[in-house]
Amino acid sequence: MPKTKMNKIQEANMIRAAQRTPLVLMDEIAVQKNLAGMINNNVYVSAAQMKVADDMNSVSAQVVKAPLIVFKQNAKSVTFAEWDLREVQFVAPATINAFIVFFHRINRQDAQRFVQMVVGRAREVGMTLGGYDYEELNDDQCLDKNSLEKRILYHRDTNGVDFVLAVVAGTPFHHILK
Repeated sequence: MPKTKMNKIQEANMIRAAQRTPLVLMDEIAVQKNLAGMINNNVYVSAAQMKVADDMNSVSAQVVKAPLIVFKQNAKSVTFAEWDLREVQFVAPATINAFIVFFHRINRQDAQRFVQMVVGRAREVGMTLGGYDYEELNDDQCLDKNSLEKRILYHRDTNGVDFVLAVVAGTPFHHILK
């Protein structure tokens, strides 16, 4: 029966039935090692220039507490590899005076929706964002590194743009942006 279809009791019984104590597991490994002929004078072991240890290696370990991350007046502890920074602002958030959004092979409404989410999240963490505008880049334009650089410099010099956000649909244009 697949685990996804088990109830909690069935799952607990399955886990209990599959468990092996460390000593039993070590014995099973030794049996498998012998069955595989994993001994030092084995032709394959010698050819690999390996040595087979008689005993299992062991290491000491210690579970350490997760780090405490401090932002301004807030502290956040990482638990179970989750790090939720909602409601937490950056210590030194960036300021973007103006930015341009290039979009390619994506309709304008989808690009705008995405940018609204990015802008909202940036403001939540304390970033200051100036104005922004959209520019669609079409396939009939010459989309190469030089033409893209000219567009960016034009917006920098004309509108004070200091950040470019590109929303593209997995096109070769993406590689030019990199």
